[in-house]
Amino acid sequence: MISSFVIRALLCFLLCIESITASDVGGDFPIKQIISIAAGPFISQNSWQVLVEYDNGGIVLSNGTGIAVDRTCRLSLCTFENGKFSIVWTNPNAFVNTSMPVPGFKISRTAWCCGIFDSSRAAKLVTFDVNQVYAFRQNRAPSFTVLKSPPVWIDKAIACDLDNDGKDEIVTLEFPALSDTNRFCGDYHVGVYKIQDKELVQIWRGLDDIGANGGVQPEPAFVSKCRIEGYEGELPVMLNSQLRSKTTSNTEDPKFSVIFKNKGGGFELGFSPGASKCTG
Repeated sequence: MISSFVIRALLCFLLCIESITASDVGGDFPIKQIISIAAGPFISQNSWQVLVEYDNGGIVLSNGTGIAVDRTCRLSLCTFENGKFSIVWTNPNAFVNTSMPVPGFKISRTAWCCGIFDSSRAAKLVTFDVNQVYAFRQNRAPSFTVLKSPPVWIDKAIACDLDNDGKDEIVTLEFPALSDTNRFCGDYHVGVYKIQDKELVQIWRGLDDIGANGGVQPEPAFVSKCRIEGYEGELPVMLNSQLRSKTTSNTEDPKFSVIFKNKGGGFELGFSPGASKCTG
């Protein structure tokens, strides 16, 4: 069953690409159990497509000392032509939906985001399971580039134009080190990256004690991006992003905040930008 939110999002997407009426859209959407969608000019600057994340079933892992059960998801790219949606590409790799704090399982969720990262103005998909950038091409499988990246576990990511230069940066929630087998008992820190010359280049890191697994609930997550008058660029919007050092309870009412650039060139976490701030 497709949620009313997804239906509204799809209709908004349709209104962006051409003037249609409800009678122009025929048949069912080809993908069920949708988790999230993202629209953009993946194939052509003259039209937009829909990148769909959807449920792919469960997975059970065993290492002899423990069992972990989780959900997986998959990504597909859909076009809208002749009054209906069609799938033109599906990622052959299934993604893990959540980080698994089980001893012996070095598995983090597969973070992904999409944005415009270069002068081509084409939307590209970035996945952090193997740190790849996918560039889609008309009627062909996408090409991909493997990014050199720093030794951290990127758990969640969002693309947004922080400095208003027309190219997206990538903002992440990540665990400190690939070699840290106890990383799931720790906290997130925030990383800010640019894609340059086939490399994920870190331009800032901070806010080192955002509560993660085993911490505040619901766990912190990026939910959107926005623009606020008086602030440069697009700002990532986070759910439940309070710093552990600023809270007295692991379970609190969900809070929303934004990450924004300060005058010193770093970034701050603001619950009311310009008023109450947590600096990092």
